[in-house]
Amino acid sequence: MKKIKQTPTKPEPHGIGVKVAPRQPASSVVDPVRPAALSLKHARFVAEYLIDLNASAAYRRAGFAAKDSNVSGPRLLANAGIAAAVMAGQAAQLATAGVSKARLLQELGRIALSQAPAFFDPATKDAKHPSDLTADEGACLAGFEVLIKNAAAGDGVTDTIHKFKLWDKVRALELYMKHYGMLVDKIEIKDGLAEARVARLVAARKRAK
Repeated sequence: MKKIKQTPTKPEPHGIGVKVAPRQPASSVVDPVRPAALSLKHARFVAEYLIDLNASAAYRRAGFAAKDSNVSGPRLLANAGIAAAVMAGQAAQLATAGVSKARLLQELGRIALSQAPAFFDPATKDAKHPSDLTADEGACLAGFEVLIKNAAAGDGVTDTIHKFKLWDKVRALELYMKHYGMLVDKIEIKDGLAEARVARLVAARKRAK
């Protein structure tokens, strides 16, 4: 009887030269709608805030206690995860609307740097027709009115008057400067008791000399 020689099989090595990706728990999967860093309530707060940018109202609509919403709502916006989610949400809104921050700044700059003489024809000294305005000039136009009346009483002549209404240039300049850090709101808080304590401290130091 012929014997068949069998070669024993070697067990396959485990963990030698083989990299196995660790399994991730289901909770670590990032949801683009609700980032992993945010709880369900915080994500709801972000979604509500993006509707009207009212932190207090968003705090209440998200299911938090209404009694301290005026304080706790704005405070939530200081949370790093929530602030990042708000920025991402606003960027998504701009992308959906087909608007960029650069375009918005351009429109604001048009109003901030507008010049009233540009709306008059230098040859005739009369106001330009709206169809003759450039894109920059048209962006500054808040309203246009045509009046037909007798400007000079008693002359029997009917005059056509064009009235331009421009957007608030001062407000546009303020927003433009704030965006570029050239204008910062200054908040002054006066504490009568603190001022009195400082005055007593200064007086005590003078007496000690």
